[in-house]
Amino acid sequence: MALQAVAFYRSLYSKIAIILMLLLPSVAAQADLICGYEVPQPYLGPLLIDSKYDQSDDSKSTLDSSLDVESDAIKSDIYAFIKLIPKIVDQAHNSEAEKQVYLADCLSLILDEWALPGAILSAEATGTGKAVRKWSLATISMALYKRSILHPEYQLTEAQSNWIGALSNQVKLDYAQSPNEPFDKFNNHDYWAAWSVTVSGMLLGRDDNFDWSYQLLDKAFEQIRRHSSRHLALLPNEVERGSLGLDYSNFALAPIVMLSVYAEKNGFPLLSENLSALDKLVTFTSMVTSDASAGSQYFDVEQTPVPAYKTTWVIPFLHFSPNHHGARKLYYQNLIVFGNYSMLGGELSDLFDLSGLEKRARPPNTINLSVVKR
Repeated sequence: MALQAVAFYRSLYSKIAIILMLLLPSVAAQADLICGYEVPQPYLGPLLIDSKYDQSDDSKSTLDSSLDVESDAIKSDIYAFIKLIPKIVDQAHNSEAEKQVYLADCLSLILDEWALPGAILSAEATGTGKAVRKWSLATISMALYKRSILHPEYQLTEAQSNWIGALSNQVKLDYAQSPNEPFDKFNNHDYWAAWSVTVSGMLLGRDDNFDWSYQLLDKAFEQIRRHSSRHLALLPNEVERGSLGLDYSNFALAPIVMLSVYAEKNGFPLLSENLSALDKLVTFTSMVTSDASAGSQYFDVEQTPVPAYKTTWVIPFLHFSPNHHGARKLYYQNLIVFGNYSMLGGELSDLFDLSGLEKRARPPNTINLSVVKR
């Protein structure tokens, strides 16, 4: 009863807050406290967000020291909200039954804060604003999809479904492909757009999303360039990101892996040549990530170390292809420090069980972490 009362007042407050935000924009900067979580007010304005990279640098690897304060504040609030969703989903899953029910109700209340007023749906958006929208859609949709798989009783409200569906429709408009679009402009942004639309379709049961997304995946596979060594392949637009080439190779691989893992389930089984390209791309990325010295012949400059969470793609990939040597080596190296990758929905080990890997022979030159529990 207590949570029902909270829900009533939260709904009433949301309506009042929307009116106040339209009349007094400064109110949007304030945060609200729901179930002990600090929840940013829903952002309803245009997504005029600046890139964090200096646009005069062709490699887009130099941070811009003169970012607009308002732009940064908008992005910070959006990120603070979307990261809450996988956090609460994971906390609920790892809690006892009574607290699970409580946290599930809290999750719904928090989602309503942004779903009811239709946050981050403005068609007026910079390139970075569109990127933030699709990353938001991917983060929220994957976390909720994971919740629905691990706890089949979980359901979205109609308002929440409508909001996520509207976000998905807008991402499709944001990343609509022109027949004359230069191939060198197609990159990780498009891969993440495809994944965000796919996983929202999986969550909402919208098969029409898959038709759109898997066309982009086909284009991504066309873009993969086989290396002369034959057993390697890379994404040229990511490798050429200066000191962040390795970082972006991992970042771009994540949505490609997720789209591939769910391809058959979604009615788009991968062609043999695409499976081969994926295998070679993972071989390259895992090799240069596991051993920094191995990347010297592929990158023009010294590479920035890749945060372990950005290699989380290896978990679903090994569920998909458990015998891949390079991926298994990377997995065992990072096993203890993966952490949660919010853009992939948080903790993935419960969704993709890799306990069987412990029974297989380990690749050479990996740390023995068999006694470590994650």
